[in-house]
Amino acid sequence: MNKIKKLYIEGKDGLDLQPSYQRGYVWNESFKEKLIYSIIKGYPIGNISIRDLEEKTKKNATSEVVDGQQRLTTIYNFMNDDLEIKGEYARNIIKEIKIYINSDDDKRVAKLIKKLDIKGNIIIKYSNLPDDIKLDMQSYPLSITNISNASTEQITEYFNFLQNQERLRAGEIINSMPDTYLEKYLDAISDRKKLFQILSYDNNRKEFDKIFYSIIGLFDQKINFGVTDEIIQNYASNKKHEIIGESSKLINNMIRNLNIIIEKSNIGSIKVNKRYIKLLLLLCGFDYIQFEYDTKDKLVKLETVNNKLSSFNSAKKEIVNETFRGREDEIENYRLIALLTKGSHPINRVEERIKMLSSIMNN
Repeated sequence: MNKIKKLYIEGKDGLDLQPSYQRGYVWNESFKEKLIYSIIKGYPIGNISIRDLEEKTKKNATSEVVDGQQRLTTIYNFMNDDLEIKGEYARNIIKEIKIYINSDDDKRVAKLIKKLDIKGNIIIKYSNLPDDIKLDMQSYPLSITNISNASTEQITEYFNFLQNQERLRAGEIINSMPDTYLEKYLDAISDRKKLFQILSYDNNRKEFDKIFYSIIGLFDQKINFGVTDEIIQNYASNKKHEIIGESSKLINNMIRNLNIIIEKSNIGSIKVNKRYIKLLLLLCGFDYIQFEYDTKDKLVKLETVNNKLSSFNSAKKEIVNETFRGREDEIENYRLIALLTKGSHPINRVEERIKMLSSIMNN
């Protein structure tokens, strides 16, 4: 994976953003703002194709963009302060920054947050962003396909083929950013930054957000547990209506218990992985564990269980036997829980396995 910073430098030194067979920079403001927002949120923005040239062009370029001109130009313009983000997307970016960076530690953040009080149009530039957000953006991983030993005729044909898919591809970029409707549930978590500190969890690429939305989709009985990222993104993008009934109860349970953990637990108590996060959210939602009492001990117990589940990742049976000291009944229960992280599962099966997990946790 290439980083934005590396490609940004190449764009200055030898990457031709607009070869002769390309059209101009035509994206409207909405597409530009959504792209920058998606990068700050950590959502995928699609693959970029770059042709490696055998000889330098008249522009002194050693490579050229075949697919991704609109996206890269937007990124470059924003990082050069030639592109401003305005209105609702500016507000959303500031809200995102507010969640993850303490305004007491960064005067630039405090200045941005004050913009939220403005009733009129808000405008932000790259230079307005706090250094941590700039670094996150510079280190954002881009999926790059490098094309070598291809003639201009072949590249032109390939480019024309890609243009037939451009409308779909642009839609995928937008749809990779879940609609803000579901973000109201995410925003109901009282202090996400503290939660990540308690769990010693690096929310790289907003992985927590994706897991959180997937659990909501499960409770909403619209998607199974363990589905692909694309299915999760489609669910999050298309969800427009209030969640009611038992589904709403499960979601509220999840949020309430997470807020209890934030209030009751200490920072840096444990170390977790994605499986731990999934199991914790499910335990919170089904409300099988009383996190009001002995909160830290319960988080540590789940960490112990999660570590034991890792033994099922090994193809060697003796690893499992060593972990559980040959206790077959315990091995079977853990095995069934471990299977939740493999394949797709309906809510009734998930609830059954989480009941098993809660029994282990309560013993």
